[in-house]
Amino acid sequence: MKKIIYLLLLPIYLFGNINNENSCSSAKNKDKKPTPKVHNLYLVKKLDKLKLNRQIADMTKENLDFYYEFNLYKAMKNLEYKAKLIEISLAQSWQNSKTGRIDGRSWLDLYEDERRVYRKLYYEFYNSKN
Repeated sequence: MKKIIYLLLLPIYLFGNINNENSCSSAKNKDKKPTPKVHNLYLVKKLDKLKLNRQIADMTKENLDFYYEFNLYKAMKNLEYKAKLIEISLAQSWQNSKTGRIDGRSWLDLYEDERRVYRKLYYEFYNSKN
């Protein structure tokens, strides 16, 4: 009789109480990551420094790329601004010219082909004076 009781209690002794949540420590241990032991602190600090230097180098490269893109963007905006200024000066010259006053339309009301012709005539006229 004692042997039967021991055989029935053997799984509980070996594996613990299966229904009890507190005794299921094996499931909790599976979730935890093992903590590495630090044998040489100098090597760890050196690796951290190398990682930090690599991150700094990556950030520097990204900043440099951003700097180049930003300068290109500024140059393009500057060209667009100059083109708009030239177009505005052409529009003012058109409105003050005899042809523009006779025509009665504003520079923006002209067709693109007409603007191209008058723009060419304007440049030829002012380049011939210089």
